[in-house]
Formats: sequence, C-alpha cells, structure tokens
Amino acid sequence: MERYDSLGVEIVLNPSHSDRNWEQPAGFNSAITVGEAWEQHGVGAMIQGRPNIQYAIVPMMAGRILDLEGQGCSHIACNTGDVGAPAARFLLAKATSHTSEEIVAATGAVVAQALGRTLLLYRPHSEHPDLKLPASE
Repeated sequence: MERYDSLGVEIVLNPSHSDRNWEQPAGFNSAITVGEAWEQHGVGAMIQGRPNIQYAIVPMMAGRILDLEGQGCSHIACNTGDVGAPAARFLLAKATSHTSEEIVAATGAVVAQALGRTLLLYRPHSEHPDLKLPASE
C-alpha cells in the first residue's frame, strides 16, 4: 500500500475472493471472525492516514461460479485521515450478504457524511475545478 500511495494512487481497486467461512474464527486471531478480520485488517484499514489514497473499492466474489465458491462482503471504504480508525468510520457501503451477489454503491453525500464534511451545491473542488456536485449532495 505504501508503494501505491507514494505513486499518487487515489483509488485502490482490490477484487477479492475468500474460500473461508465468513462467520468462522480468523486463522490468525480466533477472537474475531474471518469477516471481522477483513474489516479490521483489510484494504479499508490499510488506507487510513495515507496522504494520497482516498478510497478502496473491494468487490468480493460471493456465491458459486462453476466449481469455485466464495464468501465475502463487497465494500467501499474511505480514508478518514486517522490511522487506526474503526471500520464503522471508514466503511461507506457494504454488502449485506456474504454468500450472494449484491451491488454496493456510495454517493457523494455518504462520503461527505463519513468524512464530516459539507458539500456545497455546484461548488468546484479546488483540485478538480470541472467537478460539479448534484443539488442533492
């Protein structure tokens, strides 16, 4: 992650697959489940406090495709700026099922709320002058 951040990457896309039961104890820490391990130690946690990386998008294979079966909750995370921030602060959107397909999305309003910021109607972003935000965000 350090390397990507040093290259100026702003969004990390990490397609993932886990063949482990999402509700079973994690192999390295039996006090938490595999699902909790993904939240607490996965890509979303790894981007916290990075100067450049702002978002992590983690589409996870859930369900069965041919002879391959996976479990996992796709999610979108933002960098809160605080190293060690809990998943409850950085997860913008998360699938509700770890065993079936689901579409996960986050809007600008969700991002602003998670970061504790207010987005103003059609105010250009200082680094992206042609970015315009819709009235509802």
